[in-house]
Amino acid sequence: MDVARAGGTARRPGMMTIMAVDPEQQAAQEPEQQREWIRQNNVIYGGLIAVGLVLVQPFLVSGFAAMMVHSAGYLRLERAAKDAADLVSGR
Repeated sequence: MDVARAGGTARRPGMMTIMAVDPEQQAAQEPEQQREWIRQNNVIYGGLIAVGLVLVQPFLVSGFAAMMVHSAGYLRLERAAKDAADLVSGR
């Protein structure tokens, strides 16, 4: 068994030491690093949002166009019904 795994201090060459660090303590010690992480996260999330919009755009545009055609057709029917009602009532 490896001595490092058993809790000893000896290490094999090429092994990494893993240390647990409290994120709040690390952020307090390295505010510039925290700002860089936030900037990178903003870039990553912005890119994901942009890719999502590009992928969904055809569905949004076709839905919007269908809605506009539907509402235009509805307005024409409403106007025709009003004109017919005016004709019947003699206005």
